[in-house]
Amino acid sequence: MLVVVVVIGAVAGGVALSFSGGESRHVRREADQLAILIRSARESAILENRTLVVSFNRSGYQFLSPDESGALKAVDDDLLSARHLGSGVEIDAVQIDGSTETKDSRIVLSPTGEATAGTVEFLLNGVRNAVHVNTDGTVQMEAARA
Repeated sequence: MLVVVVVIGAVAGGVALSFSGGESRHVRREADQLAILIRSARESAILENRTLVVSFNRSGYQFLSPDESGALKAVDDDLLSARHLGSGVEIDAVQIDGSTETKDSRIVLSPTGEATAGTVEFLLNGVRNAVHVNTDGTVQMEAARA
């Protein structure tokens, strides 16, 4: 009987660790993808001498660029197309220049390589991961935490 209880406990523990590890991987994957896309968009902004804007909402983000009139339009580029987060991951918070934004959160990537400083936090069932964009346009990842 004791052996059965130990085996059931071990299996349940393994399943719990598996779910926890899966959540961490999903959050990390979404954060990694954003970091890679921001780096790519920054290079594009420099090479094409144009401003790009990353606009965030809870379920995803999109890359925008001003048209001739200055209105922001979705970037016509497969790599920088609108991204909807999957696997239950959501954007929990966006801080721009140190202030938490609740509506219309945006990071601007200038043709000079500079950017609006910002932090984007991803969340899935208590597991968080963050992407930091610095004013010099560099992007850093913060490890997943519960």
